[in-house]
Amino acid sequence: MIPLFQYWLNRITRESALELIEELNLKLTWNVTLLPAELTTIANALGQNTQTITISGMKKDGTDSTNDLSYLFLEAYKNIKAFTTDLSVRVHKNTPKDFFKKGGMQIQPTVVSTETLQDAQKHPENYQDLIVKVGGYNATYVDLGIPIQNEIINRLENRI
Repeated sequence: MIPLFQYWLNRITRESALELIEELNLKLTWNVTLLPAELTTIANALGQNTQTITISGMKKDGTDSTNDLSYLFLEAYKNIKAFTTDLSVRVHKNTPKDFFKKGGMQIQPTVVSTETLQDAQKHPENYQDLIVKVGGYNATYVDLGIPIQNEIINRLENRI
């Protein structure tokens, strides 16, 4: 997207670029199906609700790739205030500090072993605070059904 963004940089206003990103975000959610609450966990875990857009990160030479477009995406997602696509941010030690402040982003990595997840299946009473990322939202692991838990374990072990 960067070459396209740079092409349009001097041809449209920042506000127009922001509006286009907001429209893209909304367009990517056209297929979101409103489901009863008891079914949303399964639908989200299967990835049926959203598209993920990834911003920031590092260039091949190891330098930071955060740019004006990255900031525009943060602002667009903040402006939408609706259930929309996932915005993933690639983070590294040189990610600009103000990048997070401007976007109000939160990082919640799940750092856990396969053994821990399997033990949580056997002894859920010991893992009431184990939170995992499930298809665009966070959930308490032990509240998920066994098929979804197994899917998370398979992802962790790269078996999918």
